[in-house]
Amino acid sequence: MRLLPRCVLYEESVRIVVGTHHPAAGEAGLTLPDLLAHPWILPGTETVLRRELEEFFVRAKLPLPENRIECTSFLTVRQLLVETDVVAVLPGLIGADDPRLTPLPITLDPIGHSVGITLPRNRPLSPSTRALLRKLRAAAAGLKPAGAGHAEGIEPVIQA
Repeated sequence: MRLLPRCVLYEESVRIVVGTHHPAAGEAGLTLPDLLAHPWILPGTETVLRRELEEFFVRAKLPLPENRIECTSFLTVRQLLVETDVVAVLPGLIGADDPRLTPLPITLDPIGHSVGITLPRNRPLSPSTRALLRKLRAAAAGLKPAGAGHAEGIEPVIQA
């Protein structure tokens, strides 16, 4: 196995999200079991997020929602959230600026990921690649609280 350098830009959390019209939107004291009666959109079984959600539900001693569809397109999920009464799990930034969506106050910790770039090993970065990294770091710095993530560092990543 070779180690590849990876530049982490920011940490991404996931949220349970509904449309603003959903009956659970704004409901105080909401718990994950309260949402199981609603239809859900889950990521496809081949995704890392789906595996993490399944493990989360097992740790919570809850079954996966029975009334569910699978979808890996965030654009499709967003539209279904706006047009129907489904519940979905999305990366925090996907619907953060969409006034038609409401994140629910239920934490899914420890589900989340670092977002970054894997770089070539033993090859110098071109001037355009270095410029792109500077722009991405600057954009990522605006997405997170100061001190979060490792935007300035490069960490080794095992090649798959």
